[in-house]
Amino acid sequence: MPKRLPKKQYEAYYKAVAARDGKECHLCGKTPDQLVHPLEIDHVDENKNNWDIDNLRFLCKSDNTAKGNRNRAARRRRAAESLATGQVGPGANNIYARAHPATRSLKELAEYSKGKPAMKANFLMEPKFRDFVLHHIGSFGPTPPEELELAGAEYCGSQPRTARNYLAKMTSSTGPLRVVEGEDGFPVVVKRDD
Repeated sequence: MPKRLPKKQYEAYYKAVAARDGKECHLCGKTPDQLVHPLEIDHVDENKNNWDIDNLRFLCKSDNTAKGNRNRAARRRRAAESLATGQVGPGANNIYARAHPATRSLKELAEYSKGKPAMKANFLMEPKFRDFVLHHIGSFGPTPPEELELAGAEYCGSQPRTARNYLAKMTSSTGPLRVVEGEDGFPVVVKRDD
């Protein structure tokens, strides 16, 4: 994740873009007095670490949000195409590879940019939670469900109750995990094939 610039440094870039382009949205032409929110600095190449002045421009909050939604939709389309062509794996950047095949099909059809905030949040957090849990169990072995819920919630930025629901899906009859009795008699989560 890109580091946030210190306020003074951000303000210096803001002033430089304003001096070069004027204070207006690059796409719609609205000025700050026509907007509710201040203009935002947009990275043309989408690389949030590229602060080269030629890579920066102003967008209003509405246009910047719409651009982000279009970019996410394009990444989902590319992911679906890579899934269809069998190019799945770490290098394929495929967010659907981690889901059950039936779920993948539904996620490919859903328009998350038009969904409710909870739907958008789940689309971002659940794959991160799943990756965390699978990696944790692969690295540390059987783990108490409460530990996975709390640590996973912290890792992916969700509420513990939401993480509990994600883990319940993963330990369901079609999920990749199951709950068994540990050596100490308390429940632990293991991979289904263990």
